[in-house]
Amino acid sequence: MHDAGTVDSALSLLRQHLARPSGIFDLHAALAALEQLVDVAREKADQRASILSVILCQTRPLLLDPSFQQLLLKLVGDKEKVSVAKEIQKVSQAIAAPLPAKG
Repeated sequence: MHDAGTVDSALSLLRQHLARPSGIFDLHAALAALEQLVDVAREKADQRASILSVILCQTRPLLLDPSFQQLLLKLVGDKEKVSVAKEIQKVSQAIAAPLPAKG
């Protein structure tokens, strides 16, 4: 198990939140995880602290935007999880889409 105070473990926690299907995605928990990641990166003087701070500042106002999860996934997600999340979202949208009316 990772040390809860490392940048990599904080990033992993954020990625876990972001990888959830959109129906159970908790945007507030994801934002809190991003804030924690920035705090730990600053505390540890990690080289990623600056870019993570910019990501937080630029995405915080978009919290209620429908693309918030996908935006963060693109910015901080690992490539495999981003790919899987996109496929899940496509399937979910296809299932939720209304059938065309027959006429």
